[in-house]
Amino acid sequence: MERHGVTQPVLRLLFNSGVEDLQNMHFSHINNPNYHQVFLNGLLVGTTVDPARVVRAVRTELKDGQRIFEDFVDDGLIEYLDVNEMNDALIAVHETDVNAKTTHLEIEPFTLLGVCAGLIPYPHHNQSPRNTYQCAMGKQAMGTIAYNQQKRIDSIMYLLCYPQRPLVKSKTIELINFEKLPAGANGIIAVMSYSGYDIEDALVLNKASLDRGYGRCLVYKHAKGTARKYPNQTYDRLMGPSLDPLTRKPIYKHRVLDQEGIVFAGARISSKQTMINKHMPVVSQDSASPTAQGGQNWETSFLHGMDKKEAVLTRQPTEGRSREGGLRLGEMERDCLIAYGASMLLMERLMVSSDEFKVEVCSDCGLIGYHGWCQNCRSSKSLANIKIPYACKLLFQELQSMNIVPRLELARYTQ
Repeated sequence: MERHGVTQPVLRLLFNSGVEDLQNMHFSHINNPNYHQVFLNGLLVGTTVDPARVVRAVRTELKDGQRIFEDFVDDGLIEYLDVNEMNDALIAVHETDVNAKTTHLEIEPFTLLGVCAGLIPYPHHNQSPRNTYQCAMGKQAMGTIAYNQQKRIDSIMYLLCYPQRPLVKSKTIELINFEKLPAGANGIIAVMSYSGYDIEDALVLNKASLDRGYGRCLVYKHAKGTARKYPNQTYDRLMGPSLDPLTRKPIYKHRVLDQEGIVFAGARISSKQTMINKHMPVVSQDSASPTAQGGQNWETSFLHGMDKKEAVLTRQPTEGRSREGGLRLGEMERDCLIAYGASMLLMERLMVSSDEFKVEVCSDCGLIGYHGWCQNCRSSKSLANIKIPYACKLLFQELQSMNIVPRLELARYTQ
């Protein structure tokens, strides 16, 4: 009898041991005395001519006392605990730590670490944030993903051309066979001050190593197309390459297509070239001009170009290369400008070219006025015009909404 009603593994074991499947054998074998019937959970699954062979392997393992991992789990000797159960358990890491109050014992001390943390050799020699960073970045490392990686169809796949197994390994690396499918290469690193291009975490790579293939990778991208049929009896069609009317050769966009309209195997595809020449039927619609007038019509041209666009909230340049946004001047770049003493360049980058904003400030109370009037002093005598970043003005208003009043102390500007 198979426990828990899981019969597929037992059926596979029986068929591998010489049991003939009931669905494939002749009906005369069922009552033949030379064929022995095999039952599983009370159901006839087949026959065999060598019943001793079926049970010999199982009997040998039982006599030798061999048990698999699942046997210990079924008997409750090995137990999985989640985070909530661990709060009420006293778990010992080593056998010497077991006492009368201990509820569980770790199978191995290294099982405290997960797979990503277990791949790090000597993690106790690193700062704890470094181990945390590696656990996050180790999942994104390029390498070899499977033995059938050349035949897989993934949307995008990165493969390292020359992966190497690590020279220093841990127990986890051996258990998960990381040596057979590594993700990385062994590099020789020198921690030194060399030129000005190695500040903090920057690297200066050896060109000879790069020329020999260090860090080189392959990128596989998957593209697919679907030919559909539509309710109006139309369908998508795949067309061959379009020919140039003068040279009678395929145009540049269709040079990698075969006669069926699909890119041929081994083609070198350049930018803006078609891989699938699919023609889709489009249902026509009635259209009309907004003014319903023919001939020449008056039209407008927008004033705001891409160089004038800015974020609505902060009034700073838009972000992102795709939107032709501004370049970010971060904290480290700011520190370099401060150390260099380029204060005017710093002000030009962080305020003039970003979000310069003119405000009126009362020199008596230090609060921002509005249209020549200080609401706090109820006066218009002591207002001065200054320039501040618009983000600074937003900060003052945020603080005022929390009943925190920032006040500006003004000094007379002298040349």
